[in-house]
Amino acid sequence: MNRSKSLIAVGVILCLLLSSLTPFILLGSARAQPADSPWPMFGQNPQRTGQSPYSGPGMPYEKWSFTTGESVASSPAIGTDGTIYVGSDDDDLYAVNPDGTEKWSFTTGGPIWSCPAVGADGTIYVGSVDNKLYALNPDGSQKWSFTTGDWIRSSPAIGADGTIYVGSRDNNLYAINPDGSEKWSFTTGGPIWSCPAVGADGTIYVGSMDNKLYAVNPDGSQEWSFTTGDWVASSPAIGTDGTIYVGSNDDNLYALNPDGSKEWRFTTGDSVVSSPAIGTDGTIYVGSDDDDLYAVNPDGTEKWSFTTGESVASSPAIGIDGTIYVGSIDNKLYAVNPDGSKEWRFTTGGEVDSSPVIGPDDTIYVGSRDDNLYAITEAPENGLTIDKNEIRDQIGLIVDSVNRGDADTILNIISPNAEPTLGSEIEESIAGKSIQFEQSISSYDDLGDDRVRVRGRYAAEGPGWSVSGLSNSYVFEKHDDSWLLVDTDFHQRLGPGYVRGIVGRVFALIPVFLLLLAFSLWMLIDAARRQFDNKTLWIILIIFLIFLGAILYFFLVRRRLKQQEKLGVQPP
Repeated sequence: MNRSKSLIAVGVILCLLLSSLTPFILLGSARAQPADSPWPMFGQNPQRTGQSPYSGPGMPYEKWSFTTGESVASSPAIGTDGTIYVGSDDDDLYAVNPDGTEKWSFTTGGPIWSCPAVGADGTIYVGSVDNKLYALNPDGSQKWSFTTGDWIRSSPAIGADGTIYVGSRDNNLYAINPDGSEKWSFTTGGPIWSCPAVGADGTIYVGSMDNKLYAVNPDGSQEWSFTTGDWVASSPAIGTDGTIYVGSNDDNLYALNPDGSKEWRFTTGDSVVSSPAIGTDGTIYVGSDDDDLYAVNPDGTEKWSFTTGESVASSPAIGIDGTIYVGSIDNKLYAVNPDGSKEWRFTTGGEVDSSPVIGPDDTIYVGSRDDNLYAITEAPENGLTIDKNEIRDQIGLIVDSVNRGDADTILNIISPNAEPTLGSEIEESIAGKSIQFEQSISSYDDLGDDRVRVRGRYAAEGPGWSVSGLSNSYVFEKHDDSWLLVDTDFHQRLGPGYVRGIVGRVFALIPVFLLLLAFSLWMLIDAARRQFDNKTLWIILIIFLIFLGAILYFFLVRRRLKQQEKLGVQPP
């Protein structure tokens, strides 16, 4: 009896001890789990569905842009405190504050094409072309690095037990413990650019350049493989029923059952490098190199397709309202309604193969090959007592009217105070012509006396010409209960003549610029050959630099001032 009582007492003590230690055990195992943030990793979650609990802006407004030293092909991730993490071809990982200022940067030994993943404890995991996966503390200091045999452009995934999964160009999928030690590696027959996805049961799915999609058990053993007709650089996405969706360079999107059998395949017009996203209704969205974004029903039939101007390598992000956001190599980010119609597009200065992410304040973050990370949101109120929605609707009506060639509707928006020649200029610019005009808003300026200036950037194209990324301006005036257009410059720029004028001026100045540059270089070389003392040589160098600065001033500052003069309103 005493023995049994002693055993019971020991058992009670052990239970109490274990129960007291359980929170610490769970905390230790959860440290590398995904952060509870708006977008902690590529695809938003380990299943890579691309779904966000937030929506994006109704009309694009550039909140800020953050400039790196090279292209931004990496897709951003967002931490719990709102910090945005993104890699650049300049070898750096950047931490950017929500206001667009730099928090810190961490330099690796090569370009960063991998998308960062943020753990629950704030640790940031990212791969680099220097063959390493880095774990960084929230302050930007290095926690550890794990070396593979070749590039890492795959984006890491974080499993429920804290394991970090990432692919490498050395043909291996790696499972790495939270302390940076190797748990196991799984070898495929080709480089792995695909980002691994983790199923609810812990199975890891990843594509390889050996034309296969692999299902790997949590212990590193192979469960199955499925062979496509070409490379699998696309990253898989996992539906709520366990169906795995993945694209291939054989032009197909595949739907696979959890046992690895093919459910269906959907054929596009070119390679599918884009990774699919899955809507709440089961619709699968994926881009193709045939320039289209596709919406595919759960049974594999086409729901709709949306055409951009170039290949779609970017992977879609889906807002809570069903809006799909995706980038294109045509330098634009698109917002597409759930019915396949275009809501808006935002033009950057370079290709957009980075995948957009959605923040908690409905801000879209996306990288561009123009070296920038963009934050795109609704225009702020700025304390203005104006009806921005009505003004935005007026601009939207103008855009639609231009694209329809409907000059009369535009004329109805113009105030009687406008110049009489304005109507004829608009008629001449758009009537009977096939123009595709897009407008983004960057700021609202209250001019007083019920007048507002709206600044933005536009893109326009027609038969044999196109122009994008240039600024324009509208001035609206309150008349009774509506805002009417009293001044603008967009009509002056809608046409091939404007493009030819810019090109002509540039080519006219190039010979003069080259002649001045050649003369300056000759002066510098001649001065170096002569037996001047150091003081004289430095004076000549200073004169040369002043001369060069004057040329740069002419091309940069003067050009900006002339653009403002053409707005038809006084610059601020």
